[in-house]
Amino acid sequence: MADAPVGSPNPTLELDAAGIVEDVPAPWQLGVGLQFTFPVSGRLSAETERGEAAHRSAVLAVAVDERETVARVREAWIEWSVAARRVDLLTAHRERLVAIERVAKRLSEAGELDPADSGLIAVSVAALDTRTVGLRSDASLRRAHVLALLGLVADAPVTLVTTLPENVPVAPTDKQLAKHPKALAALAVFDEAEAGLALVVAGRNPDVSVGPKVEHDAGRWAVGASASIPLPFLDRSERRIAEARGNSDLARAAVATALQGLREQRFMATTMLAGASDLRRSVVEILSPVLKAQLARSQTLIEAGEVQVLLLERLLEESLVGEETLLNADRQAALAHALLLSLQPEVSP
Repeated sequence: MADAPVGSPNPTLELDAAGIVEDVPAPWQLGVGLQFTFPVSGRLSAETERGEAAHRSAVLAVAVDERETVARVREAWIEWSVAARRVDLLTAHRERLVAIERVAKRLSEAGELDPADSGLIAVSVAALDTRTVGLRSDASLRRAHVLALLGLVADAPVTLVTTLPENVPVAPTDKQLAKHPKALAALAVFDEAEAGLALVVAGRNPDVSVGPKVEHDAGRWAVGASASIPLPFLDRSERRIAEARGNSDLARAAVATALQGLREQRFMATTMLAGASDLRRSVVEILSPVLKAQLARSQTLIEAGEVQVLLLERLLEESLVGEETLLNADRQAALAHALLLSLQPEVSP
């Protein structure tokens, strides 16, 4: 934007010379003056306000970047923790499944179990191994991503501990969201645009220039003063004012957009928490009791000498589904926790 000149104007040196066309002893009249401009238009104060607003905007932009970086680290850490714990779940499930496979193999060799049924369990173990390889690779990539966000190389000799947050922060109110760095940064940009508009408008107002003046005429010196003020008859700043006003309107709309975006994130976080709670409740209150009853019944059959290998294998599969569902619920709750933390208002030092 082409605004008025920045800072106080420099002094102006004036030189006047006039010659008398008639035949006189001293035909030349000379004058020298120095004028100082006093910005009575308010341009300097508007310029100062715009500079302060620009500084606040830059500082808050850094705060927003910092918040977003911390949020990305939290989210990446949660995703890696979930991936690593999923590998642990499958590893533990494989140990139980391999134990059943050994029993099935002995029963098949003794002629008490169809070899095809024993082969089905072997297929389940192989499929589980294939899935575990893929999940272990995914966990390694997510660990490397966490290290990259922390500024470390992928093979850095550090030990990361899988952690998922438990204590959920309170959802911020609308008043608290108004103090979030994103909202404050948008407001600072609006203040900067308003100050820019005030500066352009102030640039239309004339400044007063005054200063001393010395003249030499007919061999005599005269000392006096001069003053001037520009007349803005030919001012063409309407376009710049319209552009500045348009920038101000856009910045005002950006403030409302930033607040609305924060409210939507708050709604998303609370919805994710409710969904995670419902998911966990369905496993604990519906799936787990049924699995426990079936496992108890299978234990009774085993004690009676009736080993139903395929039934045990199916129960273990369903148990794994329940454990993974709980892990998914924990992931969803942890991501909601991280989102709520990122929405907390700015804390002044």
